[in-house]
Amino acid sequence: MQVLLHAPHPHALTVTPTTTVSSLHSLISETVPLPTSDYYLTTAQGKPLSNPDLSLRDFGVLPHSTLHLHPRRRGGELVFYFIATVFAIAFGVPIVSYVYRKYVYKIIETAAESVANARKRTTERMSGAGRRVTSNRISGRFK
Repeated sequence: MQVLLHAPHPHALTVTPTTTVSSLHSLISETVPLPTSDYYLTTAQGKPLSNPDLSLRDFGVLPHSTLHLHPRRRGGELVFYFIATVFAIAFGVPIVSYVYRKYVYKIIETAAESVANARKRTTERMSGAGRRVTSNRISGRFK
């Protein structure tokens, strides 16, 4: 009998109803250029062909049935993000704190001192100008 295998590209496989799942895997590895250990088989109804000792008839695979080859979903991606976050907090925060204290804090202090000096000079100039205007009015230069 022939069954249709939906992998990245469809393939027609010739098997018998007594073909076991393990022999089907070996036939697929000869036909499809993908490592079958990274994939799993399901029927068109979504039943996984998981027991390698059972035949296709036991899973209800009939002539002209469709089998699907799905990539295995590996766990651990969430664990990777968790570990990356822990490392970022454990090592990133002290490094950022050190850089802040060493460089950024000094830049902020220098900028604050420059602003204070500019404010002081502006105040002195404004008060000096006020004194000159007042003294000119008193002396009678400006009426």
